Amino acid sequence: MSFLAIALGGASLYAAFLYGLHVLFTRQQGARLAVGAVFRRRLRKHVGGIWS
Repeated sequence: MSFLAIALGGASLYAAFLYGLHVLFTRQQGARLAVGAVFRRRLRKHVGGIWS
C-alpha cells in the first residue's frame, strides 16, 4: 500500500468521525433548543398570569 493510499484512508476516516460528531451535536442542540422554547413559553405564561 502506498503512502498516498494510507493518507487518504486516514483522512477520510477522520472526516467521517468529525461528521458523526457534528450530526450528534446538532441533534442534541435541536432537542435542547426545542425544550428551551417550551420552557420559556410556559414561564412567560406563568409570569404573565401573576403580573397581569
